[in-house]
Amino acid sequence: MTRAGLSLAQGEWMLAYFYHPLVFLLPVAIIYAVFWRHYAKKAWRDGQLFWLILGVVVIGLYLFRMINRFPHTQPMTMNPEALLLRVHHVLR
Repeated sequence: MTRAGLSLAQGEWMLAYFYHPLVFLLPVAIIYAVFWRHYAKKAWRDGQLFWLILGVVVIGLYLFRMINRFPHTQPMTMNPEALLLRVHHVLR
């Protein structure tokens, strides 16, 4: 998202979209975070829903992209020498 945000700020719209498809929500989220509290009476409750939905969408997109674009690269592949996996085998 950092590279996407920088590309967006430089006017590189397609490159920003390539880096992260949700980059165009970044200005909306920033404006919402800065100004919404000053204009809404129920900002905390409304804000919770906004951030919850935004978080679910971002995490969902992340998982979708990792599973579909990078199924055989790190971090999607399992390292057989990983500490957690070795501990699991010892405990079994």
